Amino acid sequence: MHGDQTQISNPANPTRLVARFLLAHGYLDTLQTLADESNIRIADLHLDDVEGEDITLEGLLEERRLRELSVELAKTRLAESEISGWTELCYQDPIPLPIVAPTNVLFVTVETVADCPCILVATADKAMRLYDFNSFELKQELRFLHSSPILEARVVGGQYLFTAGMDGKVVVTDLKSEEVVLDGLDQRHQRYVNRLVLYEQNWIATSGYDKKINLYEITECTSTTIKVELRASITLPSLPEGLLFCKHLDALALVVCARDTCFLEYYLVPSLELQTRINMNANKDLWISFSGIDISQQPGGPRYIGLSTSTTPNGRWLAFKVGEDEMKANVFHGAPQSDLGVLPRHVWRPDGSGFWGRSLPWLNEL
Repeated sequence: MHGDQTQISNPANPTRLVARFLLAHGYLDTLQTLADESNIRIADLHLDDVEGEDITLEGLLEERRLRELSVELAKTRLAESEISGWTELCYQDPIPLPIVAPTNVLFVTVETVADCPCILVATADKAMRLYDFNSFELKQELRFLHSSPILEARVVGGQYLFTAGMDGKVVVTDLKSEEVVLDGLDQRHQRYVNRLVLYEQNWIATSGYDKKINLYEITECTSTTIKVELRASITLPSLPEGLLFCKHLDALALVVCARDTCFLEYYLVPSLELQTRINMNANKDLWISFSGIDISQQPGGPRYIGLSTSTTPNGRWLAFKVGEDEMKANVFHGAPQSDLGVLPRHVWRPDGSGFWGRSLPWLNEL
């Protein structure tokens, strides 16, 4: 029984790639042996119909060579001084936070609460803990805001905690009273919420593994009241992974990266109409060898967007100027990465001279 016709004719099919190589170099006997042992007719491979196909065995080997070269030569260097290098060594010694029980940490961020910076830590035991940024003292512990663990959190007005959970809900809690004031925003996600981002205390965007992105406007925020209204909702063809608010062409945009696509997309706020689509591939083809997983903006102005990719087994980090498709940095940083492990995350150094990237099982400084 011969192989599936669609899979065989796929340009990325390994058997077809090898067969193309053998035919191009005149290894006809070996090609026939490959066909016999694979139980595939040579005619089914359509080896004469390869016009426009960019994927070749030689090309894959060259990409591998370039990646290994990049690991050796560019581990701590961003592209051609477009982004400045280290200005000073970073702090090396970790400071453990006094988490009450041994449990997996799912999310960490720094937010301002009552005019004081706090470290927010969400854990697998469905708790949200707030630590003083300077003393690391546990200031507040909130439990069971959701029926499942919290994956993202932001603070609005120094008082209202927005949390997004694996239950698909976005819950708003008053940190002064520790009371839930909004038990779920409109247009609840049908699967867990993986991203929640805030822009200047006015706009909130969420994405979920139901492939939806919701945009909310905070229309009122006082010491006694907060009101949030849904402004737009869109559905993507694949799973959204990264969200970022930024200014683009004198307008506010929501930048999105998603699974199974090589595009970085800019959506206008508040309509969520697609404004700009950027192909992240260096040669601008449509071959999806990686996807964007985590995006952030360089501190100090809207210059560069940093992006962690799904590349395995070693991590890759890219940088683009806001709204432009020219790749300004392409760093194969060597940090181990797995589709079965934690998703890649990164954060810029405060001066924008480099970034920290999360890997398995440690943190890499690059």
